[in-house]
Amino acid sequence: MNYKISIEGDYWDSFIYRGRLYLWTMNCSIMCIDWQRLVNFYSKKMNFDLFASYLTWIDGNYLYKQNLNYLFKDSEFKQYLINKLNKNKKEIYLSKKELSPFLLYEKDCPNRILPIDIEVYNNHLYCMANS
Repeated sequence: MNYKISIEGDYWDSFIYRGRLYLWTMNCSIMCIDWQRLVNFYSKKMNFDLFASYLTWIDGNYLYKQNLNYLFKDSEFKQYLINKLNKNKKEIYLSKKELSPFLLYEKDCPNRILPIDIEVYNNHLYCMANS
């Protein structure tokens, strides 16, 4: 199974947190995209299975929860899930124009330096950079 959303442009790094995609551009700026709205919009537009899109691009953690392992041992459920996921085999390629309705903001990186490490703590995004 191959699931891919490609976005036109050159990016240094990316990070998804709380339904938002953060992209660091090679021009030393950060773009914040409404990721959940983007995925929902293009899943509907491309007639993807919404449940499979959610698991694929929004929150795949459900596939790894220990208390759900018994579901994956059930061959009927496993085949049902595989069939749903296989409906979304198309790749999505987005131009900057197609991305723009989902752009929440774009700002220059502090000191115009790209990060070498990214972390979120207590709903705050922290970036480490070499100066």
